[in-house]
Amino acid sequence: YFECWTEAKEIAIKLLSIGLKEGDFLILKIENSEDYLKLYIACMQTGIIACPIDPDLPSERYDAILNEIRPTYVIDNIQKIYDIEINDTLDNISVNNEENRNCVMLFSSGTTGDPKGIVHSVMSLITSAESFSQLSGIDTKTIAYHHFPMFYMAGIFNMFLCPMVSGSKIVLGKRFSREQMLNFWDIPMKNGVNNLTLTPTMAISLVKIYRHDNSIMKYIQSIDSIISTGSYLHKSIFDDFKMKFSVPLQTCYGVTEAGGTITFMSN
Repeated sequence: YFECWTEAKEIAIKLLSIGLKEGDFLILKIENSEDYLKLYIACMQTGIIACPIDPDLPSERYDAILNEIRPTYVIDNIQKIYDIEINDTLDNISVNNEENRNCVMLFSSGTTGDPKGIVHSVMSLITSAESFSQLSGIDTKTIAYHHFPMFYMAGIFNMFLCPMVSGSKIVLGKRFSREQMLNFWDIPMKNGVNNLTLTPTMAISLVKIYRHDNSIMKYIQSIDSIISTGSYLHKSIFDDFKMKFSVPLQTCYGVTEAGGTITFMSN
C-alpha cells in the first residue's frame, strides 16, 4: 500500500530538474512498478505529458511513435529516475490537480486504422475517476488489486486513479501472465483484496485453470466487486465464471482510450 500524491512530488521535481516542462512529451517504456504510478501523478502535477508504451512493442512501431511525437525525454529504465539529481530551487512547484492541463497520452489499438495518440487532461481523468468510483462502490474501505499493464487504460484508470481519488488502498501484484495464473489468488487473499478487475480473457483463463479449493472459493465469494473490462463480455464467459465461482462478473465496457461513454452493469 502507498500514498502516491505526496511521494510523487519528488519525482516531479526530478523531471523539472532535467529541463522537462509543461506540454513536453515523456515516453514511459518500463515494466510495472510503484514508481510508474508515481510518474503519472508527477505528470499531473507538472503538465508534462506521459506517453506510456508497451515495453514489448515491436521496434518498427516504437520508432514510428518516436518520429510522430518527438518526445523530449524517454524513460526506458526506472533507474533513470533514481539517477536524476534534484534541483532544490524547484521545491515549491505547483501541485494543483484542479488545473485543466494535459497529462497523459494513450495510443488507440489501431482497429480502424493506424494507432492514434489521444491526450487526456487532469480534470477529465480525475472527474471520470470520481464518477466511476461512486458508480461502482469504490471507497475508503476498498482494497484494489493492480495486476494490469500500467501502460494500459484500465491499469491507469480502474486500478489506480479510481482507488486513489476514493482514498482506497492498492495492492500491487505481478502483471497478469500465463505463468502467474496458477497462483493468481495468493496475493489478493493474503492482502484482503475486495475489488478485482479482469478482462474477459483473464476471467475465462482463471475458470479453466481453477481446481477446487475451499479457501479460495470462500475468498472469491467474499469479494465485494469483480469487474470485467477491456472488451465485450460474452454471455458464455459470464455464465462459465458464475457457474465455476458462484459469483457474477460486473460488466464495465466503453471507449476507454477516448474517454467515451462507460457502461457499467451490476448483474
